[in-house]
Amino acid sequence: MAAYVLTRAGLNVTVLEAGGPWDNTTDSAMFKWPYESPRRGASTPAKPFGEFDGCIGGWDLPGEPYTVAHGESFRWWRARMVGGRTNHWGRISLRFGPRDFKAKTYDGLGDDWPISYEDVRPYYEKLEQLVGVFGSKENVPNAPDSLFLPAPKPRCYELLVQQAARRLNVTCVPARLSILTRPLNERPACHYCGQCNRGCKTNSNFSSTNVLIAPALKTGKLNLITHAMAREVTLDRSGRASGVTYIDTTAGSEHHVAARVVVLAASACETSRLLLNSKSSAFPNGLANGSGTVGKYLTDTTGTDVAGFIPKMIDPVPHNHDGVGGMHVYMPWWLDNKKLDFPRGYHIEVWGGTGMPEFGFMGGIQNYPGGGGYGKQLKADYRRYYGAYVGFSGRGEMIPNENSYCEIDPRVVDRWGIPVLRFHWKFTDHEYLQVKHMQETFRALIAEMGGVSHSQMPYREPDEGEGPMKRREAVGAIAAAALTAAFRWTPEEARKAAQWARDAIAAQTPYQAQFFTPHEWQTVRVLADLIIPRDERSGSATDAGVPEFMDFVMNDRPDGQIEMRGGLAWLDSQCRERSGKTFLDSTDAERTTLLDDIAWPKKAKPELSQGVAFFNFFRDLTASGFYSSKIGIADLDYRGNEFVREWTGCPPEALQKLGVHYED
Repeated sequence: MAAYVLTRAGLNVTVLEAGGPWDNTTDSAMFKWPYESPRRGASTPAKPFGEFDGCIGGWDLPGEPYTVAHGESFRWWRARMVGGRTNHWGRISLRFGPRDFKAKTYDGLGDDWPISYEDVRPYYEKLEQLVGVFGSKENVPNAPDSLFLPAPKPRCYELLVQQAARRLNVTCVPARLSILTRPLNERPACHYCGQCNRGCKTNSNFSSTNVLIAPALKTGKLNLITHAMAREVTLDRSGRASGVTYIDTTAGSEHHVAARVVVLAASACETSRLLLNSKSSAFPNGLANGSGTVGKYLTDTTGTDVAGFIPKMIDPVPHNHDGVGGMHVYMPWWLDNKKLDFPRGYHIEVWGGTGMPEFGFMGGIQNYPGGGGYGKQLKADYRRYYGAYVGFSGRGEMIPNENSYCEIDPRVVDRWGIPVLRFHWKFTDHEYLQVKHMQETFRALIAEMGGVSHSQMPYREPDEGEGPMKRREAVGAIAAAALTAAFRWTPEEARKAAQWARDAIAAQTPYQAQFFTPHEWQTVRVLADLIIPRDERSGSATDAGVPEFMDFVMNDRPDGQIEMRGGLAWLDSQCRERSGKTFLDSTDAERTTLLDDIAWPKKAKPELSQGVAFFNFFRDLTASGFYSSKIGIADLDYRGNEFVREWTGCPPEALQKLGVHYED
């Protein structure tokens, strides 16, 4: 924003970007189908939220470590690309309310801002006229209305959410996202493909890349330097900032940019790191740190998530559910904290429905009413239950505390020799009780919709040990363990392997497995087709290239190799015990007898728990490969991933089936 405003005012500006170039109009994976990639949309080291995601970064960046104090837990997300973290968010654009600026006046905690809402309101209005925010005027206390573009109609499941929220007296209104529903400033309106997270090729949502940086470049006044890791702010003889020393991360060389004014906009933690590393005789504790509070009182958004199975949503009426790349409704804070046991509020985000099938599709089918299984019955269950869930995410305010802060680690540097941050972290009862309230509210909403959550209510152990409510991952936005597994293949190797697989299938020549042994390969092919066989509606797992997908995944994500290889060996061991033959050599009846014993976990004998766990894993991977294939997506009758000129919402037949309607 500083570069945008200053260059348009005629000033010369240099922007240092630690990451590489990125242009969402050319680099986005918008409209790409999962089957166009061998990963089917799964995560990569540089894109933990999926390979099609529009943000390059993550919690762990090669050569850029950070440390955490002993016995504490903290994870730090960083983006490395032009536009930074504006490429990594849900476009939720909420104004601070009057109470947010003067919170201490109301509850005695934290500090009041030295400015008020009325001071900032004119700037909110300027921003909204620049970026565009949709929503509706609701006069919700402490959730000020904006200069809104029209809000899109709710999706079908969002109407169910609104209905349940109304019965529970929970405020639920149109969401407020920086996505254009009308053309603005030469940017076209949204085309409702539901892929804002991938980066918008038409600039119909907000990211600084093309809404701020590109116009600034057009002035001829902006010098954008990428791969430039700032080391320190330099000072002149009078003690005033004179520029920034940075490292060219591609060459490792050091450079300096001279400036009359230095603006630090590197995010809260990176800015603190830069100030703390900018030491001199005049500023021995770091620049602008005479009070010693740089890096102190660090806060994060509290959060937790719950999803629930909603029987009303079984057998969905086929239509395009995509909408914008985010929620169409949300729930601003609706209660009085004086009547509660925690001091600050939160808002609720809504998700669910029949999105584009990708890697990880409907994992855990054994938790649905069918209880698991295989064969044509399982295939019918995937069709019936596809999209029959709703999820809620809470995002709340943390109270600053003296035990949460970052400082320079005296013993660790990054690959360029720049000292790194060390984090200290502690949530308090304020946050734990707030998250407990979120969980209770989400579960009440799911129950009111006639649904059930398959996750257990998280708890906090009395000694604050390693219980689920202790770790930041449990209170944070999204558990990321499954997304940060080790990887083996380089992108180029992956492309070659994937092309080899596609060429072999197209030419109908035998595929040469890279991970599986010949015996394992044949076992995988037989087992996958038993799980998802050919029927009157679509082909089988092998028809969709699922074994080839599995072979790729085992090399790309080695964390599953032991489970896969051990599970296939378990199948052979069980068959030998039962009939003296391997799984491949067994008769059809012998195979199905074994699968009947492990495919429905609740019916399985305890001594078969290892086989049950393997079959759950293998079935999930089979479904992931099949339903992200061209055959599988057609089988589900998914109708999205297309350009929609006008969003019309839930069709009449779907409204009637769900028993909901649009308000006049």
